[in-house]
Amino acid sequence: DAGLLLSASESAADRFAAAADAWAAVTSEGEDSMRQGEQAWSQYHADLNATWPQLLRGVSAVNAALSASQDPTHEVQWTEQTTRLASDFAQVARTQANSLHMQVNSAAERASAALKATSANAGLLDKLEALTDKAEAAAADASAAAASSR
Repeated sequence: DAGLLLSASESAADRFAAAADAWAAVTSEGEDSMRQGEQAWSQYHADLNATWPQLLRGVSAVNAALSASQDPTHEVQWTEQTTRLASDFAQVARTQANSLHMQVNSAAERASAALKATSANAGLLDKLEALTDKAEAAAADASAAAASSR
């Protein structure tokens, strides 16, 4: 049975050697994979490190363009508000001017009526003065006649 034991131990030794070779191959392939992973990682970071400033400049340029595009929008909104306000002020001024025009017309009509009334009254005053003069003369005559008859 020594032969059988020797044969089994050789077979085990061969299998152990094959397993050791397989393990060495796996280790070698693992090391290769690890090196490739490290290279890929380094390359990725090298690319990222090289492109990161460009990416930041791109984002800054987009933000600047967005801000620049919003500035005219704000200007347009302010212009719209200013135009509305100017229109409202013009409407108020027009209303006040119309009111003043109506007041001037009313004052002119009253002045015309007053002028007509005073013109008519001027003629009446002349007649009234003449009648007053006649009445005073008649009173003076009556007074003189009464004084002479006494």
